[in-house]
Amino acid sequence: MLRNNFFWSRYMREIFIKETRTLGQALKDRVLKGFYNVEQEAEKLAEEEYRRLLQVPVGEDGGPGMDVLAERAEEEGINFYLTVRSVRQGLINLFAVALYGLFLQHLMVLHRQELLGIHEENDKKLYRADEAWERLHESGIDVEKFRSYRKVGELRLVDNTVKHAEGPSAEKLRKIRPDLFILPSRTLFKPLLGEDFLVRPEDITSYADAIAEFWEELAIALERNTRATQKD
Repeated sequence: MLRNNFFWSRYMREIFIKETRTLGQALKDRVLKGFYNVEQEAEKLAEEEYRRLLQVPVGEDGGPGMDVLAERAEEEGINFYLTVRSVRQGLINLFAVALYGLFLQHLMVLHRQELLGIHEENDKKLYRADEAWERLHESGIDVEKFRSYRKVGELRLVDNTVKHAEGPSAEKLRKIRPDLFILPSRTLFKPLLGEDFLVRPEDITSYADAIAEFWEELAIALERNTRATQKD
């Protein structure tokens, strides 16, 4: 039985939605700005490596030629570039994990403080999303009918895929978002480092919007639930 619907609808708008949007915006506004000059950094590294190699003492045979040294320096720059780009992609992927993790934590705040009864709130076996959905359903709110539910469900699959690599979530995701995979037929091993699995910055924005929409839809449903109860 829901007791404080108007409190929670306001809390969702003032806390849950704002925190979700802040996290979603942090990727573009804060994190990715540190990767804007990766190409220039790689070029500078290659130049510095070339100068270093030129100063390395050589034997009587004269050592490798300048073209070989230039090739080695260029490889160093390329390896740096590819590694940093992988880290960048890994961070974008991790933002999807962070968004879904925050969503679940917000859900558990509502679940533990409102949906569970006084004698249940410390029962950790009940700290599950499906239990929260069931409690809401018992109060006349079916979250599966929310417009945002499908997109949030997609984010859940992304979250599992990034954390666990190959598995049931990756298989389901290939069917609905094959564009997230470099080669959908290739087995995933290290999506945490951006290997073969590419969540894009615009995906993060889309997922944050979907979560915000979910909380708004739930807030409206709670308010309607209260008004319907008051009429009865």
